[in-house]
Amino acid sequence: MRDATRVVRAGLPGFAQGEPFLPGPTFANPYHLAGDPSSSPYSYGRYHNPTWTHFEQALSELEEQPSSLPPAWLP
Repeated sequence: MRDATRVVRAGLPGFAQGEPFLPGPTFANPYHLAGDPSSSPYSYGRYHNPTWTHFEQALSELEEQPSSLPPAWLP
């Protein structure tokens, strides 16, 4: 795959029934949590959120290694 194609397709999720074609930005900060918060993939948007997760995934694919970004909440 050429680099230009990799850049355009980086971070795109696979096809899933009932899911949107592309994930949009998530503007939510708090999430609804029932019970143990560690059972949810997201609990507070400042520490982690779907938008940041997709961005890290795209960079990982382009760099062909795990993302080396610090968490969003670090100064």
